Amino acid sequence: MDAVNGAADATPLKTELNKVIETLGAEFEEMMMNQMQNVFNNANAAMKEDENS
Repeated sequence: MDAVNGAADATPLKTELNKVIETLGAEFEEMMMNQMQNVFNNANAAMKEDENS
């Protein structure tokens, strides 16, 4: 019976962990998108500078 109670206690924890993982995943994705945008912007600026020289 203790195993059943233990499993029931673990469920809210599992839910919380899933929320944390989802949040971290979303933040990581946003960070990577920002990095890619920065790289693109830097490359674009460098090409424009090159054209003007």
